[in-house]
Amino acid sequence: MRFHLHNEQAFLREVLRKAPAAGALGHSLREGGRFDWDYFETILFATRVVPTVAGALRSNEGLRGLFPPPLLKRVLEEGEKNIARALMKEKEIGEVLPALAGEGIPCILLKGLPFGERYFGDGANREVRDLDLLVPPEKLRAAEAVLGDLGYSLFEGVFSRSHYRRHHFHVVYARRDQSVDVVELHWNLLYQPESLGLDVNSLFQNSRPGEYGGVPIRLLSPLDEIICFCASLRMSQFTSLKRLLDLYRLLEGGGSEYGRDALLEKGGEWGLRREVAISLGLLERFWGDGDSAGEPREVRRFLSPYRPADFFGVGQGREILLRLWSGFHLGHRSHLRFLYRLLVPDESFLATMYYCDEGRTRWRRRLRRFFAGFWSLLQLMLHWAIAGLREIR
Repeated sequence: MRFHLHNEQAFLREVLRKAPAAGALGHSLREGGRFDWDYFETILFATRVVPTVAGALRSNEGLRGLFPPPLLKRVLEEGEKNIARALMKEKEIGEVLPALAGEGIPCILLKGLPFGERYFGDGANREVRDLDLLVPPEKLRAAEAVLGDLGYSLFEGVFSRSHYRRHHFHVVYARRDQSVDVVELHWNLLYQPESLGLDVNSLFQNSRPGEYGGVPIRLLSPLDEIICFCASLRMSQFTSLKRLLDLYRLLEGGGSEYGRDALLEKGGEWGLRREVAISLGLLERFWGDGDSAGEPREVRRFLSPYRPADFFGVGQGREILLRLWSGFHLGHRSHLRFLYRLLVPDESFLATMYYCDEGRTRWRRRLRRFFAGFWSLLQLMLHWAIAGLREIR
């Protein structure tokens, strides 16, 4: 069934559409005779889509007239800050990419400003935080050396570099004297062990040339880009409104020429056929006007515990529940093995299911994970008990 949103949530969804409909915007404001602008402001800033809303306000005078002046001022000011960040990132592209090319290191520019320019009308209409670059795995060390020469240093955070190399798919480099200069250096697009079946070199073979700000760049092929965004949505347990918006704009702006079968086939090549099916089902529920009658059963079952509120800021307990739910369905493990690893997790399972704080005492960390997992397991059992009734209704 389609998600039924509260007035404030429905209004935000309409503002984020590629071409907001004035009638739908007005209906969201009038529906039920009450609209809580404070709640709208909360979910707007919690979902990291403020630059997109600011871009819509700049180009649509009628939309500006619907916003209370204090909120309008705050959103436009935040939009101006993102424009400044975008200018700095554009400068960073012009510095980093030629340096890598000069050392014979091929790289693909993922998402970022070029993506915003193509599908949001302007690179600054989408939140900009870092520069995502994909390099061949065998060129990773050389790329890190280039970044080091440019003044970047490795940002390890809680985990060591070796931990990221074993379980993650990118490392983060930053220039400390310029906080906006952050590069995520990818050697893959998926977590271990999902990444084991993905041939990264094929992404380079299928990539296409482009240009941004006068700098030659390479981009993923259209099909690979769609699957990449499906994978990104999966990494957020399918709850990130920003990533859902990215995928919606991508499919509306150029991906609509590919049918569902073609996308599922390409997803199968990545080992993500189920993830792509779920992403497409979620898009139809959230952005579409139809129902879910034609959805595959596995999609309906997977999305059955999701609530509309999950896309407008999910709490920690809810995030753990959905992380376990998605891990159970998409972790490529048998049911018994999943339950065993939930209570007696190995290192790989911990890396994909929990955010680990390695600074905690070992026994406390294990005990905390055990009770978190056990409580979430009880919630899952309750959900399974009523899932059939939900489908019948």
